Amino acid sequence: MKASLVLLAFLLTCQALPYSQLPSFLQMTDTDDQFPWGEITPQQNPLGRDIDELPEDADDKGEEATDGDIDWLLVTAFDAATMGSGQVWAVPAAQSHRDEAFVLIAGLQVPTGVCFDKNHDFLYVCDPAQRRVYQFEIDRDGRRKFVLASDQVATIYEGLAPVDCSIDAYGNIYITDLVTQTIEFIDYLSLWSGLVGNNVTLYSGANKLTAVMGIEVEDSDTLYFANAADVQDSGVLNSAPAFTLGNNTDPITTRLRTNLQARGLGLSDDYVFISGADGSIWAFDYHGDPNLYLKSAGYFVDPRGICTGDGHVYVADFNLGGVYRFEDSDDEDDKVRRIAGLAGAFGLDCVND
Repeated sequence: MKASLVLLAFLLTCQALPYSQLPSFLQMTDTDDQFPWGEITPQQNPLGRDIDELPEDADDKGEEATDGDIDWLLVTAFDAATMGSGQVWAVPAAQSHRDEAFVLIAGLQVPTGVCFDKNHDFLYVCDPAQRRVYQFEIDRDGRRKFVLASDQVATIYEGLAPVDCSIDAYGNIYITDLVTQTIEFIDYLSLWSGLVGNNVTLYSGANKLTAVMGIEVEDSDTLYFANAADVQDSGVLNSAPAFTLGNNTDPITTRLRTNLQARGLGLSDDYVFISGADGSIWAFDYHGDPNLYLKSAGYFVDPRGICTGDGHVYVADFNLGGVYRFEDSDDEDDKVRRIAGLAGAFGLDCVND
């Protein structure tokens, strides 16, 4: 059986594992609370964060994740057979500094998805073996510094198998759960508070959500997600409004039906990039004519995470153990360049500033 299928089976059957390696704190939760913006009680702020760091209201919008020049690549990596091997690497985008890549977070189990809120400096990691999404505070300074701001770790989601996430310009998070077949939403105030249990299910059900392996949010109003199973019926690529609350699949639009079983998803200004179980990479023109272009075939073995920045597309290959780059275009002749060797590279996020 191919390594990618073995890993998918592992993610579908993973059990919660101990996480004593991670620092923790007492988190107080009330899933029924609807917080008024600005009136923060101690129970709503268990981390004691500075209230002055909150936006004036929930409608304050920052920059989109894909805007700006790329400073860092965040790469998750793990050995599925070794407990506690999960890591998040910080890799400088500048070629002259890539040998200064370092382990930012260690002691995870199976970190599959990673996303960064560049407007509020929160880093999120999906670990389906732990059934959790973790939040870390980051202290950064452009290309010169990207480190943990504290040793506190917040669990902001508990589910069955959260595998990927995406952040909008308001700081809200969208999470895909592989087992519950749902897309979950958590508002920024709940994330700032570091609370668990305040997620709301945006979309659920087998219809058009079948083993969702990747999710991206475009312009803070449209979600794109890729399926790994039943792709002819459910669509390998779908889109949906970002803020439609409730258990309702009607707003979901199928953008692409092929036999491709998606393993990862990335978004640029012009294309949706999809990695497939067969090792191929595809570019879908989602703003112009809805055309699908083959970007790479025969090079990658198990391509997973995808992100974009500075006119390039970056791909993490779990089997090859590295991060690779090619041009952000529909040209199949682009040369693939290996930019970092990381055993078990899986999730990927571009920090564009």
